[in-house]
Amino acid sequence: MKGKIDEYSDLDEDQHNAYLEEKKKGKKERKPRKERKRRPKEVGAPKRPMSAYMLWLNVSRERIRAENPGISITEISKKAGEMWRTLSKEDKGEWDIKAVELRRRMLVGRGPLWGPVLRGGGL
Repeated sequence: MKGKIDEYSDLDEDQHNAYLEEKKKGKKERKPRKERKRRPKEVGAPKRPMSAYMLWLNVSRERIRAENPGISITEISKKAGEMWRTLSKEDKGEWDIKAVELRRRMLVGRGPLWGPVLRGGGL
């Protein structure tokens, strides 16, 4: 059975290529898409506030490194993710409160720059 497939494969390929060429001739040309205009970044604009996980990670990174000497940076991140997933809701809640407080502090005096960033941020 394999021999028959090989015999016809070149013929099928030629027919397929001819079919594709025919299709190309009948197609309309598309207009190029317009590029979106992005608003330029503000020079003194603040960065986004850190999440609860990032706040926890900054505090816990050295402890993780001390518990696992010689561990690579990527392994630290993996280990931290595992530890964060196993934290209780009460422990995570403490970090969530700190993150919300940080968002509030960063919002004060920032005006419209922070409006879209924190619209659904749990404030």
